Amino acid sequence: MAASGIHPKQAEELNSISEYYEPLMEFLESLDGEERVILVGHSLGGVGVSLAMEKFPEKIAATVFVSSWMPSPDLSFFTLSQESQARRRSESNSHSKFDDNNSSQPKRSMKFTPEFLASNLYQLSPPEVAALLKSSGHKVTALDMAASGIHPKQAEELNSISEYYEPLMEFLESLDGEERVILVGHSLGGVGVSLAMEKFPEKIAATVFVSSWMPSPDLSFFTLSQEARRRSESNSHSKFDDNNSSQPKRSMKFTPEFLASNLYQLSPPEDLTLALSLLRPTRIFGDEEMSGENARVTEEKYGSVKRVYIMCEQDNIILKEYRKSVS
Repeated sequence: MAASGIHPKQAEELNSISEYYEPLMEFLESLDGEERVILVGHSLGGVGVSLAMEKFPEKIAATVFVSSWMPSPDLSFFTLSQESQARRRSESNSHSKFDDNNSSQPKRSMKFTPEFLASNLYQLSPPEVAALLKSSGHKVTALDMAASGIHPKQAEELNSISEYYEPLMEFLESLDGEERVILVGHSLGGVGVSLAMEKFPEKIAATVFVSSWMPSPDLSFFTLSQEARRRSESNSHSKFDDNNSSQPKRSMKFTPEFLASNLYQLSPPEDLTLALSLLRPTRIFGDEEMSGENARVTEEKYGSVKRVYIMCEQDNIILKEYRKSVS
């Protein structure tokens, strides 16, 4: 929905519930004449599918409400909403956090705490890498680079590789004086952690490269990027979107086939399905950006940080020959 997942809008930009559910309505409106769908809504999604049923009843074969709000002609959204707010107030739930930009304004955003998510929404979910590390007593921070994950920027807005890795640099800059971290980078993430090693060597105890690009003072980002581009352009499963061939900006988006055969070939189908729902274009940086002063590493700074390289034998992206050359 709008301002959710990878949708580019922000919560503060929404002026009505109709705007929030606009992507669903646009999808239904785009269906061919006699095409009908089964809608599934969970939690607040029950409101969206209900509004869709009212607006496009002829396009919906059935609707499934999964532990969700389910209004009726005798039970309005307003009543459900009031009851939900009353419950939250009476429970004084310390695990939910409400952010009011201005109490005199009707707009309001809510953000759940990690504790609430862990005990109420993801209590039955299997632990992932970050969770396993935390359970062992480590402090873990997983960052989305600019125009990636839930970061609000779009790929076309990035003008340099420095802007792409800005969230990582800002995080390192925010660390207390003597605090040091272990950075982990996978695939293209190797470029980001390398630039961080060059800029903040004193704040990094070690860096782990997991089947990733690992440059050096003698192996530039430019050389690595040229090789990656040569391989990707010959791969029919990758799709390049050029906004304007006369402009240096370019974004790339992998096809479902590429993800299935190269990135999620060892994962269960549900992981691939989730990945496809979160897929965003990736900014491709030009030769000038990859060979410029901001994309170089030196023995004095980068070389002073301990490095560990983990080779994943079944990785289909980083060539085995390259992995062996840096080991």
